[in-house]
Amino acid sequence: MDYIRLGQKLIVSAALAGVALAGAPVLAADVEICEADKLTSAPAVAWLTDNAWRYQTEAQAEIGYRSLLTGQSPWPDWFHPEVSVLMPGARFQMAMSNGQKNTQPGGFGTYDYLDSVGEVREYLAVLPKWKPDIDRIVTYQVKAPLIVSVGPIGPQVDQVGCKLYAGRFTQIQMLVSPADRINYLTYISERPVK
Repeated sequence: MDYIRLGQKLIVSAALAGVALAGAPVLAADVEICEADKLTSAPAVAWLTDNAWRYQTEAQAEIGYRSLLTGQSPWPDWFHPEVSVLMPGARFQMAMSNGQKNTQPGGFGTYDYLDSVGEVREYLAVLPKWKPDIDRIVTYQVKAPLIVSVGPIGPQVDQVGCKLYAGRFTQIQMLVSPADRINYLTYISERPVK
């Protein structure tokens, strides 16, 4: 982390001095750095606005935010997921990336209807670094009893884009190995999203 910060400081210093980097002039206005670890950053302010009331003190709320930055739990910090079994016939949706085969589902799905990539990012809290090019939503149907964790989606901080993705939709996390997931699922349909 210190190495990254050092690199950012060097870039900012070069930009402020008007030095050309990689052969192109860089203006200070062109450089945006998200210091998500600062409580004055956009994601911190958004998270504290939505969540600080849950804590008894400001110090506890700050610890809660900082643990979000380092832990990236798929669940809200106030929630402990329940293990359940999805029975044959249950359907759910999953956001898929360009190039991701329908026979290689990810580990998380949702019962909520998804209309756009923006909804996937905001309400499923899928960071761009995890799925940079979401192009479709796939519906799967469970064909054999599937052990899952179920609950609300926790928030995530995109430290590159300097944005808080709130989460809040429902999620299921398949508790079987990635190679075995498709053995429990039948592909039903897909639709493109933008």
